[in-house]
Amino acid sequence: MTEQDRLLSSIKAKEQRIGEIGLLIKHVSAYREHRPVYEQYRKSSDKEKFLRGQESQIILFESAAKALKQMGVQKLPDITALKKEMDSLTAEKQQEYGTYQKIKVQVKELDTIKRNVDQFLSAPQKEEREKNKERG
Repeated sequence: MTEQDRLLSSIKAKEQRIGEIGLLIKHVSAYREHRPVYEQYRKSSDKEKFLRGQESQIILFESAAKALKQMGVQKLPDITALKKEMDSLTAEKQQEYGTYQKIKVQVKELDTIKRNVDQFLSAPQKEEREKNKERG
């Protein structure tokens, strides 16, 4: 695996983790924001009446709880720590992307040089073949 491939793989892994963290932050935030209303709903004696007034918040809470469960979250993570991790990964990704771009330019330049050398080396062979055709 070349350095360029390694960097690209690392960048993609960081992008995936950043996406996962973003989704986790979204669900944890919704869960925490709407949990008090959901708790009131559960304790309410007239659930139907309470549901009519707070249905959207209850649905958002249940949706967030279901998503967190599917993600395998058992204890709610600290959003500040998640944001720190996301910022760190973003900075690392940007640095790696800059290095990746430099390597990409170098590879392109080397490929151009290689093609020029190949073309230069093949030119005398073509001339010799043409001379042989003229003689033969």
